[in-house]
Amino acid sequence: MKRPFALWTGCFGLLLSGAFANASHQDPAGPALAAESPLEVQTSTVKAAEGFNLTCSLINKSTKDIVAYTIVADFLDSAGKSAGRLSTNAIMNLATNSKGSTGGLAAGAVLAQKRLFTLPTESDGTPVRFKVFVDYVLFKDGSTWGTDSTKQSLKIMGTQEGWRQSRMALKRLMAERGIQAVADALAD
Repeated sequence: MKRPFALWTGCFGLLLSGAFANASHQDPAGPALAAESPLEVQTSTVKAAEGFNLTCSLINKSTKDIVAYTIVADFLDSAGKSAGRLSTNAIMNLATNSKGSTGGLAAGAVLAQKRLFTLPTESDGTPVRFKVFVDYVLFKDGSTWGTDSTKQSLKIMGTQEGWRQSRMALKRLMAERGIQAVADALAD
């Protein structure tokens, strides 16, 4: 049975994410935690039709390229205690160019105004208070930073592996049956 390419890669990535459950997420050179996050998050709230959107700018303060990250927002009640949590992740190195190199957030680079979440609101219509932090960072060299408390690294690694396997399958298909077979596989 033929499956659309995006569905196939997504399902394959989710299946593979379980294979990484026992993998170490630590930098081989030492502990994954550092005193300060290598990814600085500058947040702002923007009024939108559906409420308030939490947007951010990201600054790579490290000397390494970042290829994936997880950001968490803790929503705070009036006493300042956590009243809920959302997390989001981004994988920036899935696409490849003709030379095979992948993207990411280069050392020192800024990614401006990325929408993170729609904020819950208080009874008076104002956005709830929140605290945003970086939970996990994956660098291009394979090392990591962060506690990964939300375990999003498993999803990130599974998705990356699904894309890698899909690219390999398409290259094999191209070599064995030609460009039309690849076009047919991507169209279904």
